[in-house]
Order: sequence, then structure tokens, then C-alpha cells
Amino acid sequence: MERPLSIATAVLSGFFVAAIMRINASLGEAIGLLEATFVVHLVGSIFALFLMARRLNRPLLRSVVATPLPLFAGGAIGVCIVWVGNWVIPKLGMAFSTGIVVVTTLFFSALADHYQWLGMPRFPMTRRRWVGLACAVAGTWLIYGRIA
Repeated sequence: MERPLSIATAVLSGFFVAAIMRINASLGEAIGLLEATFVVHLVGSIFALFLMARRLNRPLLRSVVATPLPLFAGGAIGVCIVWVGNWVIPKLGMAFSTGIVVVTTLFFSALADHYQWLGMPRFPMTRRRWVGLACAVAGTWLIYGRIA
């Protein structure tokens, strides 16, 4: 039961990602790219704080302080992702922009799996995985309709 629920949750997340990309880009067009990026993360931080309100305690704060600094890079990377998305989506459209992000994510993830980057367990590259990546590239190209 855990695997189907995880897959369904990932699918739902995909819908949210597509929606948030357009919403964030529209906000960027309305108030500016960097300003929208800031507002998106401010609202997200306030919402996360609301969700965590009951969990804020000394043991949590001690574990945060003890966490190695590089593990906090995700916040800065997230800001960059939103900022870039706010800029490219109005220019390339949601489908093509998302396709590029998905293909790039798949390639990096496949390499991270194969070479065990970032402490991941090893999932070796196989011919089947290469074909899947090629299909993702072809699908993105078909969405765009021509070579850049």
C-alpha cells in the first residue's frame, strides 16, 4: 500500500509543480522576478512555520544548529529555481520549460544514482534507463516542435 500511495502523492506533486510554475511566473511579471521570488519564499516560510508550530522546541532547534551547513543549500537552490522559472516560463511556455526541467532532473538523478552522488544508494545506468532518458529528450523536443 505504501508504494501506490507514494506514486499517487508524486503525481499530485507534479500537478502542484506545474501550477506553481505558472503562478510564480505570473507574480514575477506583475511585481518583478526577484521580488516575486522573495514573496514566494516568504509566503512559503510563513506557511511552513504555521505547519510546524507545534513541533518547535529545544530538541528541534539543537538538531538544526548541529546540522552541517551544506545541508541548508537547498533553500538557496530553491530560490534560484523559482527565480529562473519566473524568467523562462513566460518566454518558453509551461510545457517546454517543464520538459527541460524534467529532462535535466532525470539526467542528473540517473547519474547521481549510478555514481552514488550525494550519498544515494547505487542504481546503475542500464540500457533501459538510457532509452528512457532519450525518450524524455524526444518528448521535450516534440513539445517544442523545433531545435532551438
